[in-house]
Amino acid sequence: MSVRRTRRTRLTAALVAAPLALTLVACGGDDDTDADTRSDDAPASGTASPADETPQDDQAGSTSQPAGDTDGLLAAATTALGEVSGATVFSVDAEPTGWEVTLVAADGTESEVAVAADGTVARGPVTDPDDSGADEADDLAERRQLLKDATVDHAAAVAAAQSSNPGAVVTGVDLDLDAGRPTWDVQLGEDTPDELTVTVDATTGEVIGSERDD
Repeated sequence: MSVRRTRRTRLTAALVAAPLALTLVACGGDDDTDADTRSDDAPASGTASPADETPQDDQAGSTSQPAGDTDGLLAAATTALGEVSGATVFSVDAEPTGWEVTLVAADGTESEVAVAADGTVARGPVTDPDDSGADEADDLAERRQLLKDATVDHAAAVAAAQSSNPGAVVTGVDLDLDAGRPTWDVQLGEDTPDELTVTVDATTGEVIGSERDD
């Protein structure tokens, strides 16, 4: 059973980051006043010169994943690790408002920390309130096996994936067992035409495969 699937179906709902809100306030009077206001605001709207188009470009970019870059991913993992003593990063995934980091403690307990795009902790750590039953016992055993066998951490896996794909942006990383073998799945350029998953051996740090996502 995949640790990632369990995390997605049982933990993610506990970490709902607050959405961004944009409020546009417009004021005006009669037709002449409205015309004067539009004229006065023209430089700020990006119509005066190419240089003034930058604010519009920035605003358009804010609708994408703000934390979707390699440095942001690594920083979010470091921030989350500071919330759970002795934990190991098992996954980092880009979200619209930041990052979702899954940590596993030395005893195999799993928790999640939401890190905002500005690098602060938005929520967490949160553990699964339903950690019981046969399925959870299997997941716990798998996590403990990964803690024992995986000697390559998330940062080394990211570096390995980038070395084989220079210039690619890492948007996610996930530790899992692949036919009993600990591996890192490193997502490059997620949700873009160049999306690629690179598989890194979690015991040697070597790239052992890659898959272009359709």
